[in-house]
Amino acid sequence: AEALGTEPINYYKGKFDLLVEFGKEREIREMDPDYRLLGKLNSRGVIVTAPGSDVDFVSRFFAPQVGIDEDPVTGSAHTTLTPFWSERVGKKVLDAQQLSSRGGKLNCKLLGERVLIGGKTARYLDGFLTISDSSSNEVKQHLAINTIKSSRALRSQYEFLYKIKSILRFYRNV
Repeated sequence: AEALGTEPINYYKGKFDLLVEFGKEREIREMDPDYRLLGKLNSRGVIVTAPGSDVDFVSRFFAPQVGIDEDPVTGSAHTTLTPFWSERVGKKVLDAQQLSSRGGKLNCKLLGERVLIGGKTARYLDGFLTISDSSSNEVKQHLAINTIKSSRALRSQYEFLYKIKSILRFYRNV
């Protein structure tokens, strides 16, 4: 509570992040967190959320632990938020808004254990990643990369590298 500057209703520990629930959109919108204190928490990031006035729920995502004070729009956070809010509002299709300074609206759909997330984006990088078998230098996979961003600012270098690391981890396990 001290790091976020206001008292939450409840908090939950997810796989990677802490989810902190508040009662009003205004609390999320006006939140002025202490990034130094948030950076000491044992999690990748902190998701704060509340019911929305024009959408089903609102959120913000803080991750100073990994070099991102506040992420503008966080798809991975919405994979946690969607089942959380789906249960509370009794809907499988939800409209969400991330209230960072850049902000973004998302459409989230709960499909069993999966979440589909949509919204407006703009492409900022196209390319190919070649994954080689280091023991024989034989090319094992050719992977197309289409990375997207908001039209207003580039994603952080860390976030891009995190995505590549996740892709590589997936291909190692295939």
